[in-house]
Formats: sequence, structure tokens, C-alpha cells
Amino acid sequence: MAASRVILALLVVLITEGMPLSFGSGPFPAATQAMIIPMADIKPAMPRHGTASVQPASTWEFAFVSGNGRMGAMVYGNPADETVVGNHCRLFLPLGSREVVPDLARYVPELRQIIRDKGYKEAMTFFLGEAKEQGFPGLIWTDPFHPGFELKIKTPVAGELRDYVRSEDFQTGEVSVQWMGAQGRYRRRLFVSRPDNVIVLSIAGPATGSVTCELSMPAIQQELIDSTMAMDAKGIGVHNIYVKGKGGYDVYVRVAPRGGSVGSEGRRIQIEKADEVVALMRIVPFQQGEVLSPDKIRADLEKLPADYDKLFAPHAKAHAGLFDRVRLDLGGGEDRYRTGEELLDKAAREGRPSPALLERMYDAGRYMFICASGELPPNLQGIWSGTWKPAWSGDFTTDTNLQLAIESGFSANLPTRRRVQTASRQPWT
Repeated sequence: MAASRVILALLVVLITEGMPLSFGSGPFPAATQAMIIPMADIKPAMPRHGTASVQPASTWEFAFVSGNGRMGAMVYGNPADETVVGNHCRLFLPLGSREVVPDLARYVPELRQIIRDKGYKEAMTFFLGEAKEQGFPGLIWTDPFHPGFELKIKTPVAGELRDYVRSEDFQTGEVSVQWMGAQGRYRRRLFVSRPDNVIVLSIAGPATGSVTCELSMPAIQQELIDSTMAMDAKGIGVHNIYVKGKGGYDVYVRVAPRGGSVGSEGRRIQIEKADEVVALMRIVPFQQGEVLSPDKIRADLEKLPADYDKLFAPHAKAHAGLFDRVRLDLGGGEDRYRTGEELLDKAAREGRPSPALLERMYDAGRYMFICASGELPPNLQGIWSGTWKPAWSGDFTTDTNLQLAIESGFSANLPTRRRVQTASRQPWT
């Protein structure tokens, strides 16, 4: 099942040969090269229910993710050059296809007779022939699920970066990246709030004035979107209109540094010597004919406190209220503190998955389902995508893919059957 493959791919982190790993300096000329040294003992950083890796994710396919059933977010990259991808469950790029379903009900009895007499191939030839008589052109690709935005984080780094680890907490929905630099521990944290419907990012350092970074949002390179961006030192707003109709979507990223200085130049916001930087992000789709703008999102986000911990507490409680409805204990023991790479490597050596790996896979499946479901069921990508051309359009494939994804959710004591079947617009409670 495609949905299951997405869940497994999100759990299976990239295994990189050769450590430590080096990476370039990004746009900061003062930083030449840095060397990443993985954390040797990850036990303090491993969530009770979650996963961790000591290798950076080089592409979005190996990102750690979060979601609130409406918006999703992915984090990948390295300390010098990291990317946050924002997603929304309703972002499907209109291709301008002719979406008219032919009326074939009256041919169903004849179709069934052909199946009995001549088989399925002859029956489909007959059925498609009747459809083409009504103007049906043949296979029509559905509108593809697509990313909402990319936020780039550039940081000047040099020398050794020790104790690198990134984690994904299934119980709270928090993604974390941390490492030790010359001044001490640096940490980036992210979650997608259920109570406030906002993607929240914290960039923090070990001491006062230790955070210097550059935030930018690349222009959308998609000919089927008319995109307009406005930026100042307080944030980034983008108004996106679908060229082929069906409306579009707005994005706003509020940037709130604590201490230090902030300025903007071109498409970049530059923060110098801050104690912490908090970014609040939201995507709002709109229908054709609606009059919206990123300024409305900006005004709403300015009402929220730029305080990561204050926003995280009610979210963690709401997310855990869903995750904690079920617990699977197979006696995973100390293996629960192994990275995803280590658990997979052990399974390959032994020819079978360990109890800890089975526990983590089950928890990961529930986590993806919780994060990707609520306003709509999960599509083939869950609620995450970093490409404009996802496999099978990343749509709602109804030849058992969607049904099996929903069916598996019942073992997790999540929503009622009626609410799933009606694809409630309200987040689950």
C-alpha cells in the first residue's frame, strides 16, 4: 500500500557511510568548513516514544515531520543550511483538466455481461468506448499535492560540531535538532500546534547573543502559480494564485527574535546576536472569488505570543491525548534507545525486526496518521511533500489505498467511523 510505504520511508532515516560528515559553509563567507561529530550516547536525547538519528537528512524524503491534521512541516538539512517545508492538506495544484465524469450507469448491466462472457479486458474496452462517445479523453491525471513553502535557515558555522542528533517525538509532535558548538549547545525545535493552527520554530543557542542566522524563502518556480512576495524585518508574506483557477493560498511567516538586531535585504531576513529566534508560520488556502491576503494571517499571528514553550504546552497536551490512547509494549528494552539506523542495521544482520523496531514502527504509523488526518484523511503522501510531482499525484487513491489507511487507524482508538467516513472539516478531539 502506497500510504504504508510513505510511513516506512519517513521512519527509515538515511544511512550514510563514513563519519564524521563534513559540509560547506553556505552563504556566510566567514565560515569555511565544519565537521559534524555524531552524539555517541543518544539516550538523553531519545524520546520515550519517537525516533532519532545522528545523521543529517540530506533531502526532504528523510526529513523528520510534524503535523496537526491540517498543516504539516518537515525539517531537513544540516546546522549550516537547514530547510523547513510547510504543507497544507488542501494544496493540490490545478492542472486545468476537464473534470467531467461521463454518465455510464445505464451501461453497467451490459458491462457485467461482457465480463462474464469475454472477460475484464473486453469489458473495459467497451466501457471506455462508451465514455469517449461522451467526450471522455481517457486517463486524466489528478491535481498533484504540492508543498506550500520552503523556509531556509542559514547559519555561520566552523570547526567541530559535536554531539549532533535530531529527534522526532511521536508523543508530543515535536521535531528537534541539536549539536555542541564552540560556545555550547545549539538547538532547533519545531511543532505544528493543534490549538493555535500554527507552525512554530525555535532557533536557540547556549548563551546570550549566540544566535546569528539568515532566513529566506525561495520564490516558487511553478508556472501554474502566480506568486507575489512581500518581506520586511518582521516577516515574509506570500500570495499565491492558481493560474488554472480554484483559488490559491496565502502564507505568512512571522519572525520574532529575542534580543540582538534584525534587518531585511532582498529576500533575506538577517538576525545578529539574538538570544533566540521564534518563527510562527501559517498557510491559508482560499477559493476562487475570495478576497484574502497574507496581511490577515500576519494580524492573526501577531496576536499569538512569540514564546515557544508557552505555545508548545497546550499543543503537547492535545497531541498526547490522541497518541496515548494506545500503547504497544513488546519488551523492547535497551534497544529502544538505538537510532533508527541502528535498529534497521540490527534487523538486517539478524534477519528479523527486533521488538523495539516493531514498537517504533507501530508508534510511527500512529504518529503519521494522527499528524496527517483531521480536516481530511491522509493522502498518499500523508500530509507532507517536498516535490511538485509526487508519485500518483499524492492524491486520495480510492482503490483500497485510502480505505486501508483509514482501517489501520481504528486499531489506534482514534476517531469514530462516522467522522472518518464524512471527512470532517474539524480537527479530531
